[in-house]
Amino acid sequence: MKKVTNAILGCSMTALFIGVSHAENQSRAFNQVTAYARANAQAVLAAIPAADEPAVASVAVSEKPNASNKAARRLATLKNLLKGIPAQDRAEFLNGLIMEDGHLVTPDVAPLKRTMEDKQIFAILQSLKPTESVKLNAAKLPIRIADALKDVPEEVRDEFIENLTFKGDAIVSYSVVGLRKLMNDDAAIDAMVRPLLQLNGTTPAHDSKMLCGDGVCFEAACYGDYHHNSCHDWPGQRCVAPC
Repeated sequence: MKKVTNAILGCSMTALFIGVSHAENQSRAFNQVTAYARANAQAVLAAIPAADEPAVASVAVSEKPNASNKAARRLATLKNLLKGIPAQDRAEFLNGLIMEDGHLVTPDVAPLKRTMEDKQIFAILQSLKPTESVKLNAAKLPIRIADALKDVPEEVRDEFIENLTFKGDAIVSYSVVGLRKLMNDDAAIDAMVRPLLQLNGTTPAHDSKMLCGDGVCFEAACYGDYHHNSCHDWPGQRCVAPC
């Protein structure tokens, strides 16, 4: 009996060690990737004299589908921010995006440098930089957005990532339209996306009749002027707390 117990304990410790090692290796690999990405981004930023810095990429892209408030403007999706970039370069950039504790890690701009000028890349980086100083939770491992949707067909995954809306380095809206066609299970979709989000237990400002819970408003998207935002009705979207 003692031998059996020791054997079970040994297997458990081995499994635990393998799990820890895998997590450490994953974290180390992400650190290497992000260090490389940060160096690329810093090279772009250093190439732009302060006096020549372009404005932050436009965030007002589409009117709220509500005739009573046409002044409200939805924040830009990644697809809008990256418009004009060749599809292959755009896909490579988007599939390399990494989130850590709900914050976007410095993106690798190498795919963008093939066809874009430094000023254009600078504007994109400015649009995706943190809106305030943050302290990450070291217990939460980085996760590539594409890996969170690894079981989803490539075309659906790419559509999802392209339609993400960021405010600074946090996701504030995401579309469930393509995923619904595939899964028809909103609970499963939201569970898959949650590891990418910055949820702090608060509910974003929103229309009074909107259904919200656990930091997310349903059938809604983030609108505003980048500094002052709230969730407004938009079918097939989720509006997240950092909005």
